Amino acid sequence: MAPKKKPAAADGDVDVEEEINKCMSRFKSEYKRQCELLNITPITKLERASEARVLSWLALRNENLGPAGMTAIVEAVQGVEPKFGKIHELTIWKCDAGNAGAVALATLFRNRYCVNKVHFLENERGWEGCAALWVSCKANDHLKELVLNCNPLGDEGVAALTDGLRWNSCLEVLSLEYCGIGAYGASALAQDIIANDYCVLKDLDLKGNGLGPEGVAAIADGLKVNKTLITLSLADTQMGDNMVPREALREALLQHPVLEGIDLNLNNIGPEGGGMLLEVLSQNKNLKNVGVFERLGALYREIKDKADENGSKKKKKGKKKKKK
Repeated sequence: MAPKKKPAAADGDVDVEEEINKCMSRFKSEYKRQCELLNITPITKLERASEARVLSWLALRNENLGPAGMTAIVEAVQGVEPKFGKIHELTIWKCDAGNAGAVALATLFRNRYCVNKVHFLENERGWEGCAALWVSCKANDHLKELVLNCNPLGDEGVAALTDGLRWNSCLEVLSLEYCGIGAYGASALAQDIIANDYCVLKDLDLKGNGLGPEGVAAIADGLKVNKTLITLSLADTQMGDNMVPREALREALLQHPVLEGIDLNLNNIGPEGGGMLLEVLSQNKNLKNVGVFERLGALYREIKDKADENGSKKKKKGKKKKKK
Protein backbone atom coordinates (compact mmCIF):
# COMPACT_ATOMS: atom_id res chain seq x y z
CA MET A 1 0.00 0.00 0.00
CA ALA A 2 1.36 3.41 -0.97
CA PRO A 3 2.07 5.78 1.93
CA LYS A 4 -0.57 8.36 2.66
CA LYS A 5 0.17 11.83 1.42
CA LYS A 6 0.44 14.53 4.00
CA PRO A 7 -2.63 16.79 3.73
CA ALA A 8 -1.85 20.16 2.19
CA ALA A 9 -2.05 23.18 4.44
CA ALA A 10 -5.19 25.24 4.02
CA ASP A 11 -4.95 28.77 2.65
CA GLY A 12 -3.49 31.00 5.32
CA ASP A 13 -2.18 28.04 7.36
CA VAL A 14 1.53 27.39 7.80
CA ASP A 15 3.09 24.00 7.11
CA VAL A 16 5.25 23.80 10.26
CA GLU A 17 7.40 20.89 9.10
CA GLU A 18 8.13 22.63 5.82
CA GLU A 19 9.06 25.86 7.62
CA ILE A 20 11.41 23.96 9.95
CA ASN A 21 13.14 22.37 6.97
CA LYS A 22 13.47 25.77 5.34
CA CYS A 23 15.06 27.13 8.50
CA MET A 24 17.57 24.28 8.58
CA SER A 25 18.45 24.85 4.93
CA ARG A 26 18.79 28.59 5.53
CA PHE A 27 21.05 27.99 8.52
CA LYS A 28 23.39 25.69 6.59
CA SER A 29 23.68 27.98 3.58
CA GLU A 30 24.29 31.07 5.74
CA TYR A 31 26.82 29.19 7.88
CA LYS A 32 28.71 28.11 4.76
CA ARG A 33 28.66 31.68 3.42
CA GLN A 34 29.97 33.10 6.71
CA CYS A 35 32.79 30.54 6.82
CA GLU A 36 33.83 31.57 3.30
CA LEU A 37 33.73 35.27 4.23
CA LEU A 38 35.82 34.64 7.36
CA ASN A 39 38.14 32.26 5.53
CA ILE A 40 37.65 29.38 7.99
CA THR A 41 36.88 25.68 7.62
CA PRO A 42 33.24 24.78 8.44
CA ILE A 43 32.51 22.33 11.26
CA THR A 44 31.52 19.05 9.60
CA LYS A 45 28.71 18.40 12.08
CA LEU A 46 27.01 21.67 11.11
CA GLU A 47 27.84 21.55 7.42
CA ARG A 48 26.20 18.13 6.99
CA ALA A 49 23.37 18.57 9.49
CA SER A 50 20.07 17.32 8.13
CA GLU A 51 17.76 17.29 11.15
CA ALA A 52 16.28 20.26 12.98
CA ARG A 53 17.24 18.78 16.37
CA VAL A 54 20.84 19.77 15.60
CA LEU A 55 19.66 23.34 16.04
CA SER A 56 17.36 22.56 18.98
CA TRP A 57 20.40 21.44 20.99
CA LEU A 58 23.46 22.92 19.33
CA ALA A 59 26.34 21.03 20.97
CA LEU A 60 30.00 21.29 19.97
CA ARG A 61 32.93 19.81 21.89
CA ASN A 62 36.68 19.85 21.18
CA GLU A 63 36.13 21.54 17.84
CA ASN A 64 38.67 23.97 16.38
CA LEU A 65 36.09 26.74 16.48
CA GLY A 66 37.86 29.87 17.62
CA PRO A 67 36.29 33.34 17.76
CA ALA A 68 35.68 33.44 13.99
CA GLY A 69 33.91 30.06 14.05
CA MET A 70 31.68 31.26 16.90
CA THR A 71 30.85 34.38 14.90
CA ALA A 72 29.90 32.29 11.84
CA ILE A 73 27.49 30.18 13.91
CA VAL A 74 25.87 33.23 15.53
CA GLU A 75 25.41 34.95 12.16
CA ALA A 76 23.83 31.79 10.74
CA VAL A 77 21.43 31.49 13.68
CA GLN A 78 20.41 35.12 13.26
CA GLY A 79 19.25 34.31 9.74
CA VAL A 80 16.78 31.70 11.04
CA GLU A 81 13.18 32.47 11.99
CA PRO A 82 13.13 31.80 15.78
CA LYS A 83 9.53 30.58 15.62
CA PHE A 84 10.56 27.51 13.61
CA GLY A 85 14.30 27.20 14.34
CA LYS A 86 14.67 27.66 18.10
CA ILE A 87 17.89 26.79 19.88
CA HIS A 88 16.67 25.56 23.26
CA GLU A 89 20.12 24.47 24.46
CA LEU A 90 23.60 25.60 23.44
CA THR A 91 26.77 23.76 24.49
CA ILE A 92 30.22 25.04 23.47
CA TRP A 93 32.84 22.97 25.30
CA LYS A 94 36.58 23.46 24.86
CA CYS A 95 36.33 25.04 21.42
CA ASP A 96 38.81 27.90 21.98
CA ALA A 97 36.07 30.50 21.50
CA GLY A 98 37.76 33.03 23.79
CA ASN A 99 36.46 36.46 24.73
CA ALA A 100 35.72 37.48 21.14
CA GLY A 101 33.61 34.34 20.72
CA ALA A 102 31.80 35.10 23.97
CA VAL A 103 31.00 38.61 22.75
CA ALA A 104 29.49 37.13 19.58
CA LEU A 105 27.58 34.53 21.62
CA ALA A 106 26.00 37.25 23.77
CA THR A 107 23.83 38.17 20.77
CA LEU A 108 21.90 34.91 21.17
CA PHE A 109 20.91 35.86 24.72
CA ARG A 110 18.35 38.26 23.32
CA ASN A 111 14.77 37.24 24.01
CA ARG A 112 13.83 36.65 20.38
CA TYR A 113 16.08 33.54 20.23
CA CYS A 114 14.43 31.87 23.27
CA VAL A 115 17.61 30.05 24.43
CA ASN A 116 16.88 28.17 27.70
CA LYS A 117 20.28 26.63 28.53
CA VAL A 118 23.83 27.75 27.78
CA HIS A 119 26.90 25.67 28.66
CA PHE A 120 30.09 27.54 27.73
CA LEU A 121 32.92 25.51 29.25
CA GLU A 122 36.73 25.74 29.04
CA ASN A 123 36.79 28.44 26.38
CA GLU A 124 39.26 30.89 27.95
CA ARG A 125 36.49 33.37 28.60
CA GLY A 126 37.58 36.25 30.85
CA TRP A 127 36.01 39.41 32.21
CA GLU A 128 35.73 41.00 28.73
CA GLY A 129 33.38 38.22 27.63
CA CYS A 130 31.33 38.60 30.81
CA ALA A 131 31.02 42.34 30.26
CA ALA A 132 29.28 41.65 26.94
CA LEU A 133 27.16 38.92 28.43
CA TRP A 134 25.70 40.93 31.32
CA VAL A 135 24.05 43.41 28.96
CA SER A 136 22.10 40.60 27.28
CA CYS A 137 21.29 38.84 30.56
CA LYS A 138 19.84 42.01 32.02
CA ALA A 139 16.55 41.77 30.10
CA ASN A 140 16.51 38.03 29.29
CA ASP A 141 13.21 36.27 30.02
CA HIS A 142 14.08 32.78 28.74
CA LEU A 143 17.50 31.70 30.05
CA LYS A 144 17.06 29.15 32.87
CA GLU A 145 20.53 27.61 33.09
CA LEU A 146 23.99 29.15 32.65
CA VAL A 147 27.16 27.05 33.05
CA LEU A 148 30.53 28.81 32.67
CA ASN A 149 32.79 26.24 34.36
CA CYS A 150 36.56 26.34 33.89
CA ASN A 151 36.76 29.81 32.34
CA PRO A 152 39.19 32.36 33.87
CA LEU A 153 36.49 34.86 34.83
CA GLY A 154 38.18 36.06 37.99
CA ASP A 155 36.63 38.57 40.35
CA GLU A 156 36.25 41.20 37.63
CA GLY A 157 34.40 38.82 35.33
CA VAL A 158 31.99 37.68 38.03
CA ALA A 159 31.35 41.28 39.10
CA ALA A 160 30.50 42.15 35.48
CA LEU A 161 28.24 39.10 35.20
CA THR A 162 26.36 39.78 38.43
CA ASP A 163 25.85 43.39 37.37
CA GLY A 164 23.50 42.07 34.69
CA LEU A 165 22.08 39.05 36.48
CA ARG A 166 20.84 41.13 39.40
CA TRP A 167 18.10 42.37 37.06
CA ASN A 168 17.26 38.86 35.83
CA SER A 169 14.21 37.13 37.32
CA CYS A 170 14.37 34.00 35.16
CA LEU A 171 17.75 32.25 35.72
CA GLU A 172 17.47 29.23 38.04
CA VAL A 173 20.83 27.45 37.63
CA LEU A 174 24.26 29.12 37.71
CA SER A 175 27.47 27.09 37.69
CA LEU A 176 30.87 28.78 38.02
CA GLU A 177 33.18 25.89 38.93
CA TYR A 178 36.92 26.62 38.81
CA CYS A 179 36.59 30.18 37.50
CA GLY A 180 39.27 31.85 39.61
CA ILE A 181 36.80 33.64 41.88
CA GLY A 182 38.03 35.10 45.16
CA ALA A 183 36.50 36.94 48.11
CA TYR A 184 35.59 40.04 46.06
CA GLY A 185 33.72 38.00 43.45
CA ALA A 186 31.95 36.07 46.21
CA SER A 187 30.76 39.35 47.75
CA ALA A 188 29.40 40.47 44.37
CA LEU A 189 27.48 37.20 44.00
CA ALA A 190 26.15 37.43 47.55
CA GLN A 191 24.93 41.00 47.27
CA ASP A 192 23.71 41.12 43.66
CA ILE A 193 22.16 37.64 43.33
CA ILE A 194 21.88 35.54 46.51
CA ALA A 195 20.49 38.32 48.72
CA ASN A 196 18.50 39.87 45.88
CA ASP A 197 14.74 39.28 46.16
CA TYR A 198 14.34 39.92 42.43
CA CYS A 199 16.48 36.89 41.51
CA VAL A 200 15.05 33.35 41.60
CA LEU A 201 18.23 31.25 41.56
CA LYS A 202 17.70 27.68 42.80
CA ASP A 203 21.08 26.04 42.15
CA LEU A 204 24.47 27.75 42.62
CA ASP A 205 27.76 25.90 42.13
CA LEU A 206 31.02 27.61 43.17
CA LYS A 207 33.20 24.52 43.50
CA GLY A 208 36.93 24.95 43.09
CA ASN A 209 37.11 28.72 43.62
CA GLY A 210 39.49 30.16 46.22
CA LEU A 211 36.83 32.13 48.08
CA GLY A 212 38.64 31.70 51.38
CA PRO A 213 37.05 32.28 54.81
CA GLU A 214 36.03 35.85 53.88
CA GLY A 215 34.35 34.80 50.62
CA VAL A 216 32.47 31.87 52.17
CA ALA A 217 31.28 34.16 54.98
CA ALA A 218 30.00 36.64 52.37
CA ILE A 219 28.04 33.88 50.60
CA ALA A 220 26.62 32.76 53.95
CA ASP A 221 25.55 36.32 54.80
CA GLY A 222 23.65 36.48 51.51
CA LEU A 223 22.11 33.10 52.27
CA LYS A 224 20.62 34.44 55.52
CA VAL A 225 18.05 36.47 53.59
CA ASN A 226 17.70 34.20 50.55
CA LYS A 227 14.44 32.31 49.99
CA THR A 228 14.98 30.47 46.69
CA LEU A 229 18.23 28.45 46.74
CA ILE A 230 17.70 24.68 46.93
CA THR A 231 21.29 23.52 46.38
CA LEU A 232 24.58 25.31 47.03
CA SER A 233 28.07 23.96 46.36
CA LEU A 234 30.99 25.49 48.23
CA ALA A 235 33.20 22.43 47.75
CA ASP A 236 36.94 23.08 47.57
CA THR A 237 36.63 26.82 48.30
CA GLN A 238 39.36 27.06 50.98
CA MET A 239 36.87 27.75 53.76
CA GLY A 240 39.16 26.17 56.35
CA ASP A 241 38.52 25.60 60.04
CA ASN A 242 37.65 29.23 60.61
CA MET A 243 35.09 30.53 63.09
CA VAL A 244 33.80 33.45 60.96
CA PRO A 245 32.45 31.50 57.94
CA ARG A 246 31.43 28.62 60.22
CA GLU A 247 29.19 30.81 62.39
CA ALA A 248 27.81 32.67 59.36
CA LEU A 249 26.91 29.35 57.71
CA ARG A 250 25.41 28.03 60.94
CA GLU A 251 23.05 30.99 61.19
CA ALA A 252 22.11 30.85 57.51
CA LEU A 253 21.51 27.07 57.40
CA LEU A 254 19.44 27.00 60.59
CA GLN A 255 16.88 29.43 59.23
CA HIS A 256 16.84 28.83 55.47
CA PRO A 257 13.28 27.88 54.39
CA VAL A 258 13.92 25.73 51.29
CA LEU A 259 17.61 24.76 51.05
CA GLU A 260 17.98 20.98 50.66
CA GLY A 261 21.65 20.54 49.80
CA ILE A 262 24.96 22.11 50.85
CA ASP A 263 28.33 20.78 49.62
CA LEU A 264 31.38 21.60 51.73
CA ASN A 265 33.50 18.68 50.50
CA LEU A 266 37.27 19.17 50.08
CA ASN A 267 37.24 21.85 52.81
CA ASN A 268 39.10 21.18 56.05
CA ILE A 269 36.27 22.37 58.31
CA GLY A 270 37.56 20.45 61.35
CA PRO A 271 35.58 18.90 64.25
CA GLU A 272 33.95 22.27 65.04
CA GLY A 273 32.63 22.51 61.49
CA GLY A 274 31.37 18.94 61.62
CA GLY A 275 29.62 19.63 64.93
CA MET A 276 27.99 22.72 63.42
CA LEU A 277 26.57 20.67 60.56
CA LEU A 278 25.17 18.05 62.95
CA GLU A 279 23.45 20.79 64.93
CA VAL A 280 21.97 22.28 61.77
CA LEU A 281 20.77 18.89 60.48
CA SER A 282 19.02 18.15 63.77
CA GLN A 283 17.08 21.44 63.63
CA ASN A 284 16.52 22.11 59.93
CA LYS A 285 14.86 18.98 58.56
CA ASN A 286 14.77 20.38 55.01
CA LEU A 287 18.50 19.67 54.66
CA LYS A 288 18.96 16.17 53.28
CA ASN A 289 22.14 16.37 51.14
CA VAL A 290 25.36 17.47 52.85
CA GLY A 291 28.78 17.00 51.30
CA VAL A 292 31.80 16.86 53.64
CA PHE A 293 35.40 15.65 53.56
CA GLU A 294 35.84 11.98 54.49
CA ARG A 295 38.83 13.01 56.60
CA LEU A 296 36.36 14.03 59.31
CA GLY A 297 36.37 10.36 60.28
CA ALA A 298 33.46 9.30 62.51
CA LEU A 299 31.86 12.75 62.12
CA TYR A 300 31.67 12.18 58.37
CA ARG A 301 29.49 9.09 58.89
CA GLU A 302 27.32 10.83 61.51
CA ILE A 303 26.65 13.76 59.18
CA LYS A 304 25.78 11.46 56.27
CA ASP A 305 23.45 9.35 58.42
CA LYS A 306 21.67 12.41 59.80
CA ALA A 307 21.20 13.86 56.30
CA ASP A 308 19.82 10.50 55.07
CA GLU A 309 17.46 10.45 58.04
CA ASN A 310 16.14 13.91 57.09
CA GLY A 311 15.68 12.75 53.51
CA SER A 312 13.73 9.62 54.49
CA LYS A 313 11.44 11.62 56.80
CA LYS A 314 10.63 14.01 53.97
CA LYS A 315 9.72 11.09 51.67
CA LYS A 316 7.36 9.64 54.30
CA LYS A 317 5.60 12.98 54.70
CA GLY A 318 5.14 13.17 50.94
CA LYS A 319 3.50 9.72 50.85
CA LYS A 320 1.06 10.65 53.64
CA LYS A 321 -0.04 13.73 51.74
CA LYS A 322 -0.73 11.65 48.62
CA LYS A 323 -2.98 9.25 50.57
CA LYS A 324 -5.19 12.14 51.64
